[in-house]
Amino acid sequence: IGGSSFLRISKDGGANWITVPYPSSGWIKESQYFDDGSLFVISDGVYKTTDDGKNWTTILDIGWMSGMSFLDSKNGIVSQDTSMYKTSNGGSTWSLLNTNLPDEVSEIHDIEAIHYKDANNIVVACSTYVEMNIGCSNDGGFTWTFETYAVPLNIHSIYLAPSKDV
Repeated sequence: IGGSSFLRISKDGGANWITVPYPSSGWIKESQYFDDGSLFVISDGVYKTTDDGKNWTTILDIGWMSGMSFLDSKNGIVSQDTSMYKTSNGGSTWSLLNTNLPDEVSEIHDIEAIHYKDANNIVVACSTYVEMNIGCSNDGGFTWTFETYAVPLNIHSIYLAPSKDV
């Protein structure tokens, strides 16, 4: 659970909580924790701790982030506006994914939700001011297909069931 400049972490299913400092004054958009003590947080950048919040590292500093999904403490994808960045080494390096946005979804202003199901299957929710778009990749983010829905809303979470591929 997070707010501005703090996080609350529970390691026992919510029975007890600890407050840990957070290195940014930006609001926390998303966080993802792994059993090895790795915690990734997006707000005005991408931040990582490997010791339950005692020490933090800025692992991507390019401005406000809009979405995040990690498979594990090494492999993850984050988004900023309509760009997505992928890491395979816990954020030491990042590569820009080509989203190949088709003309009919060129009005997308944010990739807001990402589910990085496995090395190949990724699904994203994108928003415009008048519609919603769902993008799917089954080759690790190299190519994408998009479906457009005439619903003026933002999706902040998306999930692909374990038994389904895109």
